[in-house]
Amino acid sequence: MKATVVTNLFTKTGHLKSPVTVEHGGYTWTISLEYSEVRNIPAIDLMLQCDGIQNGKYVAMRIEFLNFTKSTHQTFYFVFEPHRNRFCYRRICTGVRHVNYQKGKTVASFPINRFMCPPSEDTVYEAPSPQSWIFHNLVNWNVLNDGRVETTPCKILYDKFQYGIVLDKAFDTDTLDEKTPSYWPHSYDEMIEFVEPFWPDMGSTAIEYLWGESTEYNKQTCFDMLGACYHKWRFDDKKLLELNEFAYNLKFFQFMDGIGIGGEFEKICSASTSADIIKTPRALKKSCESLCTSYHAEWNVRRIPESGDLPSIFKIFMDHNMQWNMSFFYSTFRNQTFLSIGGVLVGEIKRSCVCSMEVSLDSKQGKITRMFRRFLNKTQNTICFPMFCKKEKLNSEGKNIFHVNFEFQEVDGWNDENNLDDVKMPEPNDVVLKLQGKRIAVNEVFLAHHVQFFSGLLFNENFHQHDKSEVEIHSIGFKEMLALLDALYHRTKLFDVSEYYHILQKSDEWICEKVRYLMEKAINNTNCQSVNKQKLREKFKMNLVEKLPEENKIEKRGIANEASDEPSPGAKKERVEEKKRMKKNL
Repeated sequence: MKATVVTNLFTKTGHLKSPVTVEHGGYTWTISLEYSEVRNIPAIDLMLQCDGIQNGKYVAMRIEFLNFTKSTHQTFYFVFEPHRNRFCYRRICTGVRHVNYQKGKTVASFPINRFMCPPSEDTVYEAPSPQSWIFHNLVNWNVLNDGRVETTPCKILYDKFQYGIVLDKAFDTDTLDEKTPSYWPHSYDEMIEFVEPFWPDMGSTAIEYLWGESTEYNKQTCFDMLGACYHKWRFDDKKLLELNEFAYNLKFFQFMDGIGIGGEFEKICSASTSADIIKTPRALKKSCESLCTSYHAEWNVRRIPESGDLPSIFKIFMDHNMQWNMSFFYSTFRNQTFLSIGGVLVGEIKRSCVCSMEVSLDSKQGKITRMFRRFLNKTQNTICFPMFCKKEKLNSEGKNIFHVNFEFQEVDGWNDENNLDDVKMPEPNDVVLKLQGKRIAVNEVFLAHHVQFFSGLLFNENFHQHDKSEVEIHSIGFKEMLALLDALYHRTKLFDVSEYYHILQKSDEWICEKVRYLMEKAINNTNCQSVNKQKLREKFKMNLVEKLPEENKIEKRGIANEASDEPSPGAKKERVEEKKRMKKNL
């Protein structure tokens, strides 16, 4: 009995087709698509996942891919089991990327060359000509720091790129023998080519461990490392420790750090950093409808990148197709280097939630612990410790054991911030801001680095506040100041519409470019009719775009996002010069 699924790459609105689920052979099969970037080439990856396999069971499948647009097909044999239950077809479709200099946007065009090329053709990354298809789709292309690719359709796309998948179960078995089909029909060439840019020694390692006279353990371990990178296999704690030790001996440090495989920010290897995850249900909390779930992880971060390099990223897998990604990297504030730690909630975030993250490190000078609790949703989805500790406190030998406790709980509402009189931003803190009888503890170095107003207030001897442990602020309200700091520390913020003007006014007056940039994005994305974008554009010289009427959205879809993703390089200088001219006129 065969199961056939016929679907498209794109929807009529220009997005990738949603995951498709089918029942076959007593198992649940899920087909999903995802944008990625491989060797600086835009691509679409396909993943086939089998759920419901019991421990000790193997499911051999014959998988046939049909390209109805080009009338080509490919056939694969693959063996699924509980920890190796994913089959990825990387670069099922590739595109060409170029920059629209007038709009300042990076645009990718799909498909160009590879859309299930038949086995007889050479698999190449670049198309022999700029465009070999009658129809092609344009999307705005932005690779994010956490490995995901953010896309926005430029116009109504041609959605008839149709393909099919035929699933034919060969057999179920409790043991594997020499006659069982290989996990990957192209031997190891495809996986090696995919991993090699981040592991230059992969070629010689493959000859020695995969095809040479090596032990069966070395062959299987090397194969599992490739599968974890390519097919996104997940393993238990014991297997993860073996793979990390094996990677360390082979100097495959990107595998241990969880850094992206196969591109500048390719999706993080799921097997490399999910060790020691423990989930513990907790009692209900006030104003919450669901149980609070705790996750614990222990990671040895051997290498922390310098500022500007790729960060070390680690993952905690959660329920309901969500995950908590954490990164470790160095940051410099006022000529001082600190270890920065950031966490981001990704996946199917359907409801708002309250999350808390506690991170501990056994440093040279004792144990360092930081903890913070924040309300998260699709927009506001990060918790950050920008100044976890100074670089000098880390172990130079590369043995830094981090203990992470992460709590997650879905809620209906969150109003604790309005009821607090004493708020602490992520530690360490050394100065207290007093507003309307309430207090906010902050770090003066971090605040002065990002806000020029506080740089003079806290470090200029001409101001009497420069050596005070408590500083009174009268020009902004407590709620607005808390929102400004929250955005500054954590880099994502769901602003209330009533806060737009006051926070924007202060970020402009105090010269705080980070918050101003977040505010500009928030105002651009809002649909609230009470927000006068024309007035804000004129007063604060913002690059805002008016939302198109519904009847014009289809014809002019690419216009709605003309605003640049980054502030204008000369915007800050222009505002400072304008303020000086105004003062002279007075």
